[in-house]
Amino acid sequence: MAKFLIVDDDEQTRKFLSILIKTTFRIEVATASNGKEALEVIPSIEPDFICLDITMPEMDGLQFIKEFKKLEKFSDSTIIIMSAVGDKSVIQQLLSEGIQYYILKPFDFNTTQDRLKKIVFPILEEMKKKQNKLKLKEE
Repeated sequence: MAKFLIVDDDEQTRKFLSILIKTTFRIEVATASNGKEALEVIPSIEPDFICLDITMPEMDGLQFIKEFKKLEKFSDSTIIIMSAVGDKSVIQQLLSEGIQYYILKPFDFNTTQDRLKKIVFPILEEMKKKQNKLKLKEE
């Protein structure tokens, strides 16, 4: 089963995204309130997707990305930035770090759900195909 990690310092945002992701994708969701906490829980969660805010205390999103990239075991995880930061220089930094997905806050349920569906469903489909190929090889 695929797993999602939501990293945001705002509790309401974590709750909102948790409900949205659980109801839309029927997958396991864990949360962290900043990048440092996220790095601590990642080994036990092993997330396939990470929804990440940029502006957070202790360790912001950009610092998190740099540290996360050192964890080669999780290099297949998809990072989705969800932030109110619309600064072009920050977005350029994210692109240079290999981040492909960015959703600008504030967001509403339907718009965010639609955007996440476009990102997550194709990746989940690829994950299923890989699992099926592995099953066929084992048989």
